[in-house]
Amino acid sequence: MDNLYKHEGAPVIETSLLRLSSAPEVAGLVPKAPLLADRLRDCARHAGLDERELALSSLYLTLHSAGAQYMPEEDEILARAHGIPKQPGGMTPILLSAPFVKPESTVVELGAGNGLQGLLLQSLARHAQTVMVEISGSLIETGRVLQRAMGLKDESVRWHHADLLEADLPALVGGPPDLLYMYRPVKPAGRGRRLYERIAEWIQEWPGGQAIMSVADCMSPFLGPGVKKLYEDEYLSVYMKD
Repeated sequence: MDNLYKHEGAPVIETSLLRLSSAPEVAGLVPKAPLLADRLRDCARHAGLDERELALSSLYLTLHSAGAQYMPEEDEILARAHGIPKQPGGMTPILLSAPFVKPESTVVELGAGNGLQGLLLQSLARHAQTVMVEISGSLIETGRVLQRAMGLKDESVRWHHADLLEADLPALVGGPPDLLYMYRPVKPAGRGRRLYERIAEWIQEWPGGQAIMSVADCMSPFLGPGVKKLYEDEYLSVYMKD
């Protein structure tokens, strides 16, 4: 994908980010956001696609960073598991996720941070429910602010304050999701390795037809038969459960 604006979903993401930036409660969390939003609007009127994409990316990265720091005990858990907190993931995985999502779908994001990626996917392809699993309670509170600013109803987004290394994912989610989305929440070593093994075991129980969006992909060595790779680039793999 050469430029995000060559994808029909990019204007929807742009509109959502501009809406977020205009909300006073979001501007209070991210004071730079309104200025970056003005720059994006100016690029949309006067600049080429490359400059417009750069302005969009700057706004996205700034909003993705919104949220308080991890609590000491949360930091300790992440450090022990070689966790990778608050990674932005990019907008391409969101755009590529949309075709897998239907109005009745459930989407699960593991290690959601402030949930911006999952919330943008809700705006891009409205679906029944997004389930966010995140270890930081303060980031979840920030995510709820973003959710309200985007006009997404409470019933469409379910937040779980949980440690992925300990969480019973099937019980949290309540059934196979139509899309599993994650950006390498921990390194695949030690207890982190067991997390990927558990996710792979869970995937093997799915009936088929579910997609897995793995950014900074760690899943490939753990996935068993019946899971095929649909797409791969230097930082993203997309799988489908047969």
